[in-house]
Amino acid sequence: MPGEPTGVFEFRLGWDVTATKVTKMGARATATLLAGTILSGIALGGTAIAQTAPAPAAAPAAQEAAAPPVQQVRTIKTLRVEGSQRIEPDTVLSYTRLRAGGEYT
Repeated sequence: MPGEPTGVFEFRLGWDVTATKVTKMGARATATLLAGTILSGIALGGTAIAQTAPAPAAAPAAQEAAAPPVQQVRTIKTLRVEGSQRIEPDTVLSYTRLRAGGEYT
């Protein structure tokens, strides 16, 4: 009957696309991508194994005695939410840990 589903995708132009045609094309693409992934892993894998970690350099004692640099503390003065059309600004601010008077880096 014309109105019953047949398991075949049918276009109104009279073309039939069967599941076997779609599956063969997908299998070829999958096989090609899998082969490319394997080959790239083999080509790059050999160089990573051959590398060795460099020996740590001995640091001079004078550098260890130097005082650490003092970082400037920055304080949040205000927070303003712009551009929220469907959500209230207080709701947006409730999702962040930033608060006025807090520090940020």
